[in-house]
Amino acid sequence: MVQFVGVNFLDEHVHTTVVDRKARVLQTASVPLPGIVSGPSPNVFEVPPQEWTRAGFLALQDMYANLPIKHRRLWGFAISGPQGWIAVDPDLDPLSPLRLTPGCSPLIDFRGWLESNPHARAHIFALLSPKDYFRLRVSGGLAADITQASQTGLLRGRESFWSRENVEAQDIEPRWLPPVFASATSTGRISEEGVDQTGIPGGIWVVAGSESSAATQISAGVFAPGELLILLSSGNVEIRYVVGQNDSQRSPDGWERVHSATPSTECLVQRTSLSALEDAASLTENVNNGIHALQTAGHEVTAIVVDSRAAIPEKILDALAHLNPEPILSFFVGETDPGTAFLAGLAKGMFKNPQDLLKKVLAAQEHEDPE
Repeated sequence: MVQFVGVNFLDEHVHTTVVDRKARVLQTASVPLPGIVSGPSPNVFEVPPQEWTRAGFLALQDMYANLPIKHRRLWGFAISGPQGWIAVDPDLDPLSPLRLTPGCSPLIDFRGWLESNPHARAHIFALLSPKDYFRLRVSGGLAADITQASQTGLLRGRESFWSRENVEAQDIEPRWLPPVFASATSTGRISEEGVDQTGIPGGIWVVAGSESSAATQISAGVFAPGELLILLSSGNVEIRYVVGQNDSQRSPDGWERVHSATPSTECLVQRTSLSALEDAASLTENVNNGIHALQTAGHEVTAIVVDSRAAIPEKILDALAHLNPEPILSFFVGETDPGTAFLAGLAKGMFKNPQDLLKKVLAAQEHEDPE
């Protein structure tokens, strides 16, 4: 039976998940991500590029070494990662620090760095997100996915092409930017260096993947317009509201429209910094305000899904129960997030579409074979 792998670069570690064609999680593992330090401004962090790639290589190496032989029919893996950037030179070596920018625009941070290092402009060959830098190292391919690219504001409308006008208006050269692919698209195969560093056999596919929270949509089962996904972590709340690509309703103030990890849908995204797993009143107020803003803009909330990377305290569950419509918990609560692994399955065509995937997920949860 064929397996699919997700490689998720998270706050302090790299997490791998292996799923099969029935959407069952076969194995998970984590490798620490060392060397993260505070950057030159608030909400910016730096990681030595070699530590970033080393952690990704080790995560794949450990995954494959500990995978039972009967489960070593890997088709490929997909990657997810946080907001951030790194510039590389024509030899594909790092020209800048690898910066993580969870609290600010990676584009603004990059432009600030460029102003402080004007001599570097002539030597920039490519500008990549952190996860796409790992793609470069493991496959030799230059690529970006549409969920992360859309957050730069540099795409042409709702298409997967860079807008020359938008790019040049930001004092960025179009030649620096890699081609953009849908999340469930193969961008190449693992390279000889990737094989040497991970121990994985050659020929494995590398899938475009997604920005970290966009991948969670897959595992949370959020596919249809009108569904609201509440992502909880220790330091923030992110609300994602699913809309169709042809939806013409305006976005509420403070909401950003970005591409979804699933075909034919996009998301309105609102991010808020608060202690999501401690302050029940602030959480529910934040969510209710978000729902009200959506409804005022003409959007109907038909379902709410709550997804958390940690156990949800009872007081939070009690508070969430008073939301309308009543929320359901994500299928995967805790450390396991197979969303990116599912993207590899979608790229293979093993899951015909997100609805087919959801059917298999539900069946796997009930330990039954899907029809």
